[in-house]
Amino acid sequence: MPRGAKPKLYYNPEMSTHTHPWAHVEKRTRASDVYEHLDRAGLLGSVQVLPGHSASDEELRTVHTQRHIDEVGRMTAAARADPTNRELCEPDGPGGVYYSGHADAAARLACGCVIDAAVGVLQDSKNATATRASPGDKARRRAPPAFAIVRPPGHHAGADPTDGHHAEGFCFYNSVAVAAGVVLASGDAKKVAILDWDVRHGTEP
Repeated sequence: MPRGAKPKLYYNPEMSTHTHPWAHVEKRTRASDVYEHLDRAGLLGSVQVLPGHSASDEELRTVHTQRHIDEVGRMTAAARADPTNRELCEPDGPGGVYYSGHADAAARLACGCVIDAAVGVLQDSKNATATRASPGDKARRRAPPAFAIVRPPGHHAGADPTDGHHAEGFCFYNSVAVAAGVVLASGDAKKVAILDWDVRHGTEP
């Protein structure tokens, strides 16, 4: 890995297509506002911006059941066919998880960005180790870090295979868990540490 390699920033504007016709705390601009702030601050020139990919069923199945994946697809299609039916779009009631005609596509992009960030850092780390001048080289090359600006979020999405609705807390696919699952399934890592820092500034007393 060349010295001074730029950090990787994963962001895809298509994630904003998932939106809600009623007021909701999980706004379509949650990710785009962060990205645009970085742009205004002149920070995007310091990173490599990448769009990520749409997570496949195979990748999602490292954590979720096919039944869960099919359910998200089915309810997304139902919301696309009847977008004004609030009872249909909000299966857990007002203020909970909501479906739109773009829910599945946006969630797959969010998940794919996180997968790419994890896989990319791991691969860059392997390359950096392989190209190090010598074992005693003090100026050790390190892989550049990666960050994913994504929504809808993922950490509340359950992997429970029992009957029921497991997209919860605005989350459809558990992006970080799936990224860990993909990395472990590849055999390139034996363990993955996850720190879930769930900050809800302004929404709780």
